[in-house]
Amino acid sequence: MVTIKYSPSIGLGFALCLFLCGGTFSITSEENFISSNPRAESMIQCEGTYGGHLQGVDSDGRFIYWSHTMQLVKTDLTGKVKVRVDVPNHHGDLTYHDEKIFVAVELGKFNRPPGESAPSVYVYDATSLALLSKYPVPELVHGCGGIAFHDNRFVLVGGLPGNHKKNYLFEYDTEFKFLKRHVLPTGQTRLGIQTASYMNDHWWFGCYGSPANPGLLKVNEDFQLVGTSPADFSYGITRLNNDAVLQGACFDNNRRGRVHVLNQEPATDAPVTTKVRVAAYNVLFGIWARPESVGEILKAYDLDVIGFSEVPNGDWTARVGKVLGMDHAYVGKTSSAHHKDKYKSILSHTPLLNTHEIEVKSAGWSPASMVGAETIINGVPILVYSTHIPGRPAAENSAAAFMADSVIPDSIQTANHVILLGDLNNRPGEPPLVQLEETGMRSIWDDLGFNTNHLSTHRHIESGKESGVIDHIYFDSISNTRAIEGGIIYNAFNPPMSEKPMSRYKKEWIQYGKPLSDHRPVWATLELKSAATPKKPAH
Repeated sequence: MVTIKYSPSIGLGFALCLFLCGGTFSITSEENFISSNPRAESMIQCEGTYGGHLQGVDSDGRFIYWSHTMQLVKTDLTGKVKVRVDVPNHHGDLTYHDEKIFVAVELGKFNRPPGESAPSVYVYDATSLALLSKYPVPELVHGCGGIAFHDNRFVLVGGLPGNHKKNYLFEYDTEFKFLKRHVLPTGQTRLGIQTASYMNDHWWFGCYGSPANPGLLKVNEDFQLVGTSPADFSYGITRLNNDAVLQGACFDNNRRGRVHVLNQEPATDAPVTTKVRVAAYNVLFGIWARPESVGEILKAYDLDVIGFSEVPNGDWTARVGKVLGMDHAYVGKTSSAHHKDKYKSILSHTPLLNTHEIEVKSAGWSPASMVGAETIINGVPILVYSTHIPGRPAAENSAAAFMADSVIPDSIQTANHVILLGDLNNRPGEPPLVQLEETGMRSIWDDLGFNTNHLSTHRHIESGKESGVIDHIYFDSISNTRAIEGGIIYNAFNPPMSEKPMSRYKKEWIQYGKPLSDHRPVWATLELKSAATPKKPAH
């Protein structure tokens, strides 16, 4: 046998030539690494066949640890087995820390509603693979499949129901005390996240990659999604050394596992940014303005979506759209407080899908409702709500609290992006809106930095007093959306010489300068970030 001590001046090619000529050899180095600069085409196969497919890998630089669903395996850096133990099904991804192996274990069901999983973490001795302890992690309600460690904290990942459009990361301390759940706006990834690792100042999460499904998620230390790739890292991702990354793979009908040794961190695409311009407007049942006049005022804002409230039934909304070139309208069937022509509607440049109306159950006048629709703007799916609800001094039994408890949480889970437009009849900072924000919704006023104490979106008709900012645009903050411009449209008036027949409020209409409504429109440009659409790999 010839023993080659690896150095940068002696390549693996020399060893390969020796092998092809009939010689035998081994490679050693002071660092016990295969190579100080592994090439992308390098590969290490785990010796043996196994009862389940490869779930994840990790390395301490001297050995590689493999999870094969029903077996844990420790090999040297050539893939030769040192220790192999049988374990309960389903042992998932694993991570090495402090001479121990931590494994994400699921003994229940994956990708199901809460109540059907049995998630835990098993801890093994890294030398012998003897079981040391178990920790329940009940927060992973859709199944426990992946784990990584960094800076005295573990992050666990797992399954995802098919209708969810965001993934979840669960943060724990070293004793597996739950710290926080983080939400990633990834879009639906098939069966959730499979593997996890920390390297190069980022968290990395592997998924089943395909042209329609990101296979790798790159997340910064603030748990913000900063990159995606279609490359499949569902069978493992970890760092071998400072120069090499291991990518897990299965072969032989998923009975065997191997790792590809990459000589650099995987390339990812940054999230895609899309700008969407929206507005909310209570139009006082159309009594002070023709829809064409409303359209002319809003033309300058080049809007993608408008949420109207107190809107007349019939074609009123569509007539605004005709002026603006917005061809898609949906009008609900519930008129606020059973008053005439106080419906809610959505007007959009892009088609409205899955239109629906939700009754809002709360104290105050009734009925109240919110109309909803899905639309796709520049390739980005968005769930839009338009609403008109009664305000309350306290959050308890308020309409905003009903939305926060019964509508928004599920919407955030199942939609890529959520936008809420409407007359909420509460001012910023008041308890009902605070509860709404605690569910993950964010107001444009927070991003724009306006002091809303000195602004108003409504003038009371009889008294002439300003009500403050009671019309709002909200969006889900979990999707990394932000408002970059916007405000209140104070010049929403009819032409001075215009006339309009009306059964009431004509004196006030003239007194206030012939406004289009007792409310003022609010508008905003939202910057939405979404995971980059996976590109089809070149042949």
